[in-house]
Amino acid sequence: MIDQILKGMAEKLKIFGLPVYLREVKEEQKTSCFFILPLASSAEKMIGNRYRLNHSFEVQYYPPIEEANVPVESVETSIFEILSYISAGEDLIHGTKMSSKSLNGVFHFYVDYNFYSYKEAEKESAMEYADVKNGLKEE
Repeated sequence: MIDQILKGMAEKLKIFGLPVYLREVKEEQKTSCFFILPLASSAEKMIGNRYRLNHSFEVQYYPPIEEANVPVESVETSIFEILSYISAGEDLIHGTKMSSKSLNGVFHFYVDYNFYSYKEAEKESAMEYADVKNGLKEE
């Protein structure tokens, strides 16, 4: 499911017309781009076979080198709106705990995607054949 979430996030970020890289950060980045990094995942057992799955991600935006000192407010405002809902497979998932900060000219955006999953119970096979003998026991 993490791969589907990553693909959904990447699809949404393509609106900026910049390259989007998944799970890798390259040294000495010279062009403007986005990196999407999975940070943490957890699963919490609920009633029955239901699980609450929590996935945290970081999106890093590298502005063009010549604009490194320019504030990234326009990207910041847009990214909150763009990543508030993503498609993961056939599901629409809402982003929560969104936050951002700018460090050393790189914009960092954090978002969690939480949802419920149902794990199907393994079906036990029924008895195929039973041999039953009945009657009175002779003494």
